[in-house]
Amino acid sequence: MRLNILTRLFIWALLCEIFVNCQNFYDSDPHIIEATERNFDKIVYSTNQTSLVEFYAPWCGYCKQLKPVMHRVGKKLDGIAQVVTVNCDLDQNKGLCSKHGVEGFPTLMVFRPPKVYRKGQKHANEKYQGERTMKPIVEFVKSRVKNSVKKLRAISTIQSMLSKHHETILNNYTVILFSKVDIIPPIFKSIGIDWLSQVDFFMMHNKNIGPIDETDKIQSKFASLYPKMSKSLNDILQKQIDNKDSNRLILLDKVNDEVHIYDGKKITKLAVTKFINEITNLVPQEGPLSKRQAYIDAVKTGKKTKKAKKNHRKHAKENIKDEL
Repeated sequence: MRLNILTRLFIWALLCEIFVNCQNFYDSDPHIIEATERNFDKIVYSTNQTSLVEFYAPWCGYCKQLKPVMHRVGKKLDGIAQVVTVNCDLDQNKGLCSKHGVEGFPTLMVFRPPKVYRKGQKHANEKYQGERTMKPIVEFVKSRVKNSVKKLRAISTIQSMLSKHHETILNNYTVILFSKVDIIPPIFKSIGIDWLSQVDFFMMHNKNIGPIDETDKIQSKFASLYPKMSKSLNDILQKQIDNKDSNRLILLDKVNDEVHIYDGKKITKLAVTKFINEITNLVPQEGPLSKRQAYIDAVKTGKKTKKAKKNHRKHAKENIKDEL
């Protein structure tokens, strides 16, 4: 009888170990997407965002060592790039891992979308060979984030563009970040990607803002077409000249001849998305408030898409990472 009990305990312990070793590492992490062969293409390839993918096996010692690092990486890249993981120990995922040439664990790969994405088009991928600590991984991924934000050397570029396309109906909205640094923040790049083909994004270093010349031909034409926007923009530019150590984000509304100033203390994805949405009534293709984000939330939580979409709109939280 005693042997029978010991045998049962041994079998129970063995089953527990097998069960634990087969479990996904990141199911409970809100910043990481556990993908499968079934949804991998939709998560990684059907997006304009960059993805960091870890192919791992729960029994792998090196994977266990990397696990806490990946949790920090996921949090740090939240809102900037997707962090995706694939459990290659599951039978359903072994074909996917083999397809991507995974020969050892963990394997880190970055998937970068093409400059102009078209449905069904695959992303370029490259293996990450650097140090497996948070900072170098995060910096590597940031360097691979797609950029649609244009740098301005003079405000006349915007004035000329809006004047030239006065009668067009597409991209009636323009977001400009006046920045104290000359580097486009990764979070701003990612926000621009979410609004591709709907809103134009620009960044201007404060040092490039010069005195306003009311007699300039471009300025005069812009003022005649958009009198309210011209006056507001001139006031904002003067404030930036007076305080070049500040950041300021604005939205130019060509339809109503208005300038809207973002009053958030930090540039976060959700806050800026709400700011744009409330003014334009547009919905981004990706990111907060989008159908794709509802799908991603559903993958993370295992809930049905419609319910996830409703909960996302109601309970979405701010991305606490301020990149400016």
